[in-house]
Order: sequence, then C-alpha cells, then structure tokens
Amino acid sequence: MSRVTIKRRILATAVVVASIGFTQAVNISPAHAVDPACWAVDDDLSKIYTFSPDTAAPPAPTETALTQIYRGEGMSYRASTNSVALFTDAPSRLWYFDLDTNVETQAGANLPGHVDGAAFWVDPANPAIEQLWVIIGARLYQIHPDTAAVVSGPHVLTGIGGSAGGLGFEPTLGTLWATDDRPESTLYSINLATFVATPVADIRFPGTPPQRPDAESFDFAADGQMYTEEDEGDRKGQRFIYEIDPQTGLITVAAGPIPGIGDVEGLACNGGRNVFQPPRMPAIDIIKYVNDIDANTAPGPEILEGDPVSFLYRVTNTGNMDLFDVAVADDKGVAVICPSGTNVIGDLAIGQVVDCTGAGVATLGQYTNIGSVTGHPRPPTNPDGSPGTPQSLSDSDPANYFGVPRVVVEPPTTPPLTTPTTAATTTPEIVVPPTTTPSSETSIGVTTPSTATTTAIDIGLELPETGRPIAALALLAFGLVLLGVSSRRLVRRDVRHS
Repeated sequence: MSRVTIKRRILATAVVVASIGFTQAVNISPAHAVDPACWAVDDDLSKIYTFSPDTAAPPAPTETALTQIYRGEGMSYRASTNSVALFTDAPSRLWYFDLDTNVETQAGANLPGHVDGAAFWVDPANPAIEQLWVIIGARLYQIHPDTAAVVSGPHVLTGIGGSAGGLGFEPTLGTLWATDDRPESTLYSINLATFVATPVADIRFPGTPPQRPDAESFDFAADGQMYTEEDEGDRKGQRFIYEIDPQTGLITVAAGPIPGIGDVEGLACNGGRNVFQPPRMPAIDIIKYVNDIDANTAPGPEILEGDPVSFLYRVTNTGNMDLFDVAVADDKGVAVICPSGTNVIGDLAIGQVVDCTGAGVATLGQYTNIGSVTGHPRPPTNPDGSPGTPQSLSDSDPANYFGVPRVVVEPPTTPPLTTPTTAATTTPEIVVPPTTTPSSETSIGVTTPSTATTTAIDIGLELPETGRPIAALALLAFGLVLLGVSSRRLVRRDVRHS
C-alpha cells in the first residue's frame, strides 16, 4: 500500500477514543512535515535499531551499539531532548539514549516494577510540563521524566484483559492507546479519567484466515501513523516493524527485518516531533557600545573633551518567540535611531539581531549612560479563541567613558632676532704725505735727486662714528712715524751718494 493511500485512509478514518476526561469522535492526525522515524531494542543484543518506516519500500534498520541489553519492554521518544527512554529490568531503571551523542545516561531507579510500555506526551495547553506514562502489568503510572519518581498512580486499567503491552499517545489529540501483552494482540483506547481500556480492533496480518501477531510494543510516528512490531516474527521467522490500520487492525510491513533472534522489547517513534512546543520563554538582550567598545564598567575609554562619541545599541531576540514593538531608549536623552528610522523595531524574529545608533559629544569627566530595550511577545490565545494577557519584557546595559581635558600645547617662544644698533663703519684712508726735499739748511753738501719719490700707503678701516676722534689721532701719529722713517732713509741715501 502506498504512502499516499495510507494518508488518505487515515484522514477518512474516525474512531471513538477516550481523551483526557471526556470521550469524543476524532480522526488520527494527518501526516506532518517531519519524516517518520522509529527505534527498537531486543533482549538478546546490546544494540538499538533505527528505522524510517515506509510501507512502499520498507527499509532495513541501521544499528548503533549500546553499553548493555535493555530487557525492560518499555521504550519512548522524548522530543524535548531528542533522546529515547529505555528501561532495564530487575531492578527496573529509567535510562536515556541521546540520539545526537549516542550517550546513555541513567535518570531514575527503583521503579514500581517491570515496565511493559511507555509513552511521552506534551500537553499543548501546558507545554512546560512533559509527561511520561508507563504501564506496569495492568497498572498505569505517570512518572517524572528526569527522576522516575511516581507523579500519579497506580491507576488500575479495567477492560484490558490482563497485562498491557505497548503504550502510545496520539500526540496531536492527546489520546492514549495501548496493546495488550498476549500472543493475539488487540488495540485499545484508554480513558485517563476513568482508566477504562476500550478495545478498538484486533491487530492481524492480511489474509484468510487472519493470523494474529504478538504485537506488544506500540507508538505513533511523525507522519501520524501507528506502528507496532511482531515480537516473535512472521511465519518466516523474521521480525519487522508494521503500520497499523486503526479501523481494521490490519498491519503492513513498514521496515525491517531486524537482525538477531530475540524478542523486540521496545518500540519508540517520533510522533512528538510535530507537536512538541517548548515552553513560552520570550527573552531579549541589549548590549551598548561606546566608540565600538562594550565598556560596562567605569571608567571606560578616554575621550578628549569635545570629540564626537558614537553609541551602538545591539538588540537580540534570545527567546523562543517572535517579538514586536521593540523600543530602544537611552537614559541620558541620546536620540536612538534604528533601521526603521525611529527608536522602534517593529518585529524582531527569534534569534534576530538589530543594531541601533546614537551620537554625542564628549564631556569632561566620568560619563555613564544606560541603553534599554522593551519588547512584547505575541500574547497566547485563550481556549475560547480570545487573545491572552499581553506580556512585556526588557533589558538594559550601561556604557562608560572618561572625558579628558583638551590641552593646547603652544610651540616654545623664541625672541626675535634683532640687529644691535652700531655706528656705520667707514674705511679711513691713511695718506702718507709725499717726501719733500729738505731745506738747504738741512741738506748742505747733499745732492738732491732730480726726481722726488713720493710713497703713499692706503689703509682701509671701518670704525664707528664714536671712535673717529681717537682714530684720527692714531692715524696722525702713525703718519708722523712714517714721515720720520722716510726722512731718515733719504738722509742715509744722500750721505751714501756724497
């Protein structure tokens, strides 16, 4: 049977089941966007088998090694942690196998007894509470998913005709289904108000006469379908995963065969993936920067007084809900501008980051201003369709800087170069008067040469005006000395010639 045919059949199938506290006619949920996946363990190998059930082309499982054999028959998928709950036997203990890390962790011990079936369910009206239910014999318990402590029960199931086997919540509707622990299994719905188990259909192979499998483990996958296993294999001795038609009880091979020869002790599928909604946890964060520095503590960077200062307000939606009307403000009156052109971010999606900016001029001394943000998640819808109470959330972050005075350093002053007042210098001329022939009184017997020789010495000196009288006297004395020398030379020459 093709996947499309099955989906149409399920959508058209109505069964009477008991929901929490009341009975109603419902449809098994249609297929969802998440691909179906199932996991199984048996009682002879320390392995977990993973399937992607498909009745059109049943796939073989992949195997992952475990640290031990889990002989407790209960098994269930936990959507919030992407892990599978497993149970050991004697003593009965709760374990989890993390599907992301392949790590096994014990969560609780000393359960009331051997677990025959287990199922996780998240109430859409209260998603913060994740419920784990187990069947032990013909008694139903709600246990804490992290400690295995009993939250509710035991609730004795009536009408199931002995011990129950598989247990599964239809995740969208919150209805609880079960199979019994007999060689010829029957599908039941369970009323959680009265704990009455009502038979819906006998689980059987196609054909005449019908063959009844020992289908103990049972669960819902993300495609909205019911799945079970044949604990002891079909008539060929092989073990498969089957899809159940909830109206007729007919089963169709959807995956397998499973290796090994032991009983399949547990089956879990990922039905909760489509409906699990984490608790409403809106959150917002703002980080304020001054000149690109996240200066939360004083003093912060030093900025010259009068220099421009830039502020950045980085707003992030850190919650799990979209936000709207997100307003950014500054306690010192700085004008904040966001991409919208105002200080308001209209819509802020989960994980989205938006930067807003502001500017100022550095003032002297320590400066601190605080950026703040306020946003609103969409209010929840009340059961009657009316909007719930609006919620507001906010955050703030400081920024610091220290304004330092601007000191103007003048270049060193150099006195102007001045020329001292001095007298103009002149170069005096020293003229030695010509040598004249001595008078007859002083030149008796001396023959005077026919040509007189005149010697002149020109000495150039520049003296200030104030020194001219002294210089004149000096020159006069110097001239007289020269004149005397010249006269003596002439006398000697005349004597030699005489």
